Amino acid sequence: ATPQQSIRYTVAVSDVLGCPKPAFAIVLINVEEVIADAGPRDTIVVQNQPLQLSGAGAETLTWFPAFGLNDPNAAAPIAILQDNQQYVLTALSAAGCTDTDTIDVIVYKVDAGLYIPNAFTPNGDGLNDVFRPVAIGMKSISYFRIYDRRGILVYSSKRASHGWDGTYKGNPQDSQLYVWIVEGEDYQGKKIFQKGTVTLIR
Repeated sequence: ATPQQSIRYTVAVSDVLGCPKPAFAIVLINVEEVIADAGPRDTIVVQNQPLQLSGAGAETLTWFPAFGLNDPNAAAPIAILQDNQQYVLTALSAAGCTDTDTIDVIVYKVDAGLYIPNAFTPNGDGLNDVFRPVAIGMKSISYFRIYDRRGILVYSSKRASHGWDGTYKGNPQDSQLYVWIVEGEDYQGKKIFQKGTVTLIR
């Protein structure tokens, strides 16, 4: 039996000696859904900067290898690394069901910060079509905003993985200089603010 959810099965047993009524037995199968979650597939940190991992999926969680971790059996251990490292998270339920997930930590040997290109070409060729900050060793982005030369806010986001595609209200914007501001927080709690310009090229 391979049920997709918890189910109760009943079996009826009859003898071969003419007993008119069968005997019944019941078995309950509890189906657990264990899905390990080690967080985003790739995470970028700066060398020797603390990174807090975040695991979920079951009552018992174990990270492997333990290298660089302050507690490999914690749901959210702290990792301090010198080089790239892959961690495997194993989630174990009380009934003994398991699942695994992995996270690749990419270690940059530079200062933590937001690295911003100075031009982009949103022409749909799949190359440099989106203008976004490259967050290295950053815990979060407070805001990323872009203004045109009239001071109109044409783009705003709190996610470094998102970016501006060169449109405003669905309309492609002209080739010109745009002003951007961005603020984020690194894993040591330091606020980093930057501003500059970017050229949209069509």
